[in-house]
Amino acid sequence: MANGLDGVHDQTCDQGTQRRSRLCSNPPPSGGGRNCTGTYIGTQTCLLRNCLINGGWGQWFDWSIGCGSQTRTRACDNPTPDFGGQNCTGNTINIINSTYNVCTSYSDCSEIHKAHPDLPFSIYLITTWNTSNQAKVVCDMDTDGGGWTVFQHRFNGSVDFYRNFSSYEDGFGFCDGEFWLGLSPMHEMMSQTTNELRIDIERANGTLAYVVYPEFMIDASPTFSSTEADYLTGTAYGGAVNMSFSTFDRDNDLYGGNCASTYHGAWWYNKCYTYANLNGDYLTPGNSSNRAKTFDSHESLETSRMMFRTV
Repeated sequence: MANGLDGVHDQTCDQGTQRRSRLCSNPPPSGGGRNCTGTYIGTQTCLLRNCLINGGWGQWFDWSIGCGSQTRTRACDNPTPDFGGQNCTGNTINIINSTYNVCTSYSDCSEIHKAHPDLPFSIYLITTWNTSNQAKVVCDMDTDGGGWTVFQHRFNGSVDFYRNFSSYEDGFGFCDGEFWLGLSPMHEMMSQTTNELRIDIERANGTLAYVVYPEFMIDASPTFSSTEADYLTGTAYGGAVNMSFSTFDRDNDLYGGNCASTYHGAWWYNKCYTYANLNGDYLTPGNSSNRAKTFDSHESLETSRMMFRTV
């Protein structure tokens, strides 16, 4: 029999399979002789060469804090270029000018809006009035006259809102994504004057709704109880929340069990909730569940935004 080695590969790089074949020709059967026994194709795994890996940008890191220009960076690590692959094209650093980062100390978005009424919806640096802590906040300068400090925003489920009390006290997430501002800074920002609360939602079918409560405040630690007058105006209604804030590890509700644990959220629960569970699970919008992020029905919402401003 004679070997016929063809060295054929099934791809051009990375790990592949090499094949070879042979013929029953050394000698070929004749005169009634038997054909060859055994396989005529052989295979083996081989590494031809490492494939090129072109780099891809990761997500932007959060904006820097400081008066003047703000910066944010990103890394070429999604994936990192390797084996001769191309590096990412574009800038690793992004800078915005100081127009969006007012240098005078303001304690909330209402003060910024009153002093600079032409500034747009954006992220701003504020200084809390009592502790003088600096913090980045999202200011809605467009809705209903502007000046709103946004303290909750959810729109894609990228941030887990099933968190402990400490997380809700301090805040979590990123201003340019989903986030919760934090009960402590919210209490300090609202403790000087009367505030109103606005909640905006988008349902699974794309319809928008809102509700405004004319008087809203949050008490100090350890309960961060909310106080609000009944709703003033709006197209949605989720019920009043005049209760202490509860999480799965801090049960402050009036229910025999733990509402936050039962409904997988964190809220000013009374005896659990009728419809309001805006920090519940982000399910497929339109999904009906008592653990869903909801406000005026049991169907999971597409988006929600909660915000306050001084009256």
